[in-house]
Amino acid sequence: MAEQQSATFSNKPVSAKQKEVDFAEHERTYGAFMRLTKWGVIAVVALLAILYLTLVY
Repeated sequence: MAEQQSATFSNKPVSAKQKEVDFAEHERTYGAFMRLTKWGVIAVVALLAILYLTLVY
C-alpha cells in the first residue's frame, strides 16, 4: 500500500516527527472546536429557555 502523503506548501519531504507535531496540533484544534461547540449549544439552549420563560410564561 502506498504511504499517505501530507499536504505541504513546499516540495521538501516531511519527517515523521513533523507529522506527529502536526497531528498533535490537529488534536488540540479539534478539542478546542468541540469545547466551543458544546458551550455554544448550551448557551443557545439557555437563551431559548430564558426567552420562553420571560415572553411566554
